[in-house]
Amino acid sequence: MPIVPTGSRVCRAMCAAVVVGALMLVISACGSSSSATPNTQVDLKVTLDAGVAAGAPQSWDVTCPSPSHVAACARLNATTDAFTPPPPNSPCTMIYGGPEVLTVHGTVGARQVDYRTGRANGCEIADYSRDLALVAPFRSVGQTPTVHPTG
Repeated sequence: MPIVPTGSRVCRAMCAAVVVGALMLVISACGSSSSATPNTQVDLKVTLDAGVAAGAPQSWDVTCPSPSHVAACARLNATTDAFTPPPPNSPCTMIYGGPEVLTVHGTVGARQVDYRTGRANGCEIADYSRDLALVAPFRSVGQTPTVHPTG
């Protein structure tokens, strides 16, 4: 019988414990059928005001789950920073992106949403682009919200 150094035994035992722990996490996740993300209730009222020159503001509802918007609901539920303003005192570039204002009211799961963003500075432009991309698929046919490329 070969002589195994004590440190090697400890390493093997620790590695085995880590592997067993990781496997238990994977197995427990596989057995869970109550994932909150795909079935999160979403009920939002969206208004996009593109400015005086663009005419009347556009409004539409966002409701999930929705059989006709499965992928859009999944993206909306997976985005944890949707409809949240930048942290206070965030440095933002002072670049004006346009007169558009996006307003969102309602609920996402248990979270109450009362949100407004525009394109008045770099932080708002990023939030506007992210959040409009999440709710635009739910708009009525014929409405074309102003989506500006980011970058």
